[in-house]
Amino acid sequence: CDLSGYPRCKAVYDACTQLPAFIAAAPENQQDKISA
Repeated sequence: CDLSGYPRCKAVYDACTQLPAFIAAAPENQQDKISA
């Protein structure tokens, strides 16, 4: 999703993706993810 037009939203997203809880909750880190 291109957030370049929303710098504040992009800053929040970038900050959240550095937090351990968000990293652990990311879809690619889930045990039951479906591989393409």
